Amino acid sequence: MPSDEALDVFKARGGTTVINLRTDEEMAAFPGFRESIEAKGLTYVHVPTRGSEMGEAMYTPVASAIDDADGPVLLHCGSGGRATYAYAMYRMEREGLS
Repeated sequence: MPSDEALDVFKARGGTTVINLRTDEEMAAFPGFRESIEAKGLTYVHVPTRGSEMGEAMYTPVASAIDDADGPVLLHCGSGGRATYAYAMYRMEREGLS
């Protein structure tokens, strides 16, 4: 999960959108996370996803958020596993990777 400093660097490098895959339960430990991202002028998209729920229901809103972004996207979860899987799904569909 990105720190406040990492979000500042992301924004400074032209980043526009943060997509969070952490569940509501995981995010309970981080009150105000959405507000801090939006205060930086970044778009925030929350697609709560458990590792056991990786599939089309998660993928569709993630792909739409990536496609709708006006610039670079930061896709994250708790450890990077769900985010990596979601991005791999995106590249497989959009770029024809196997």
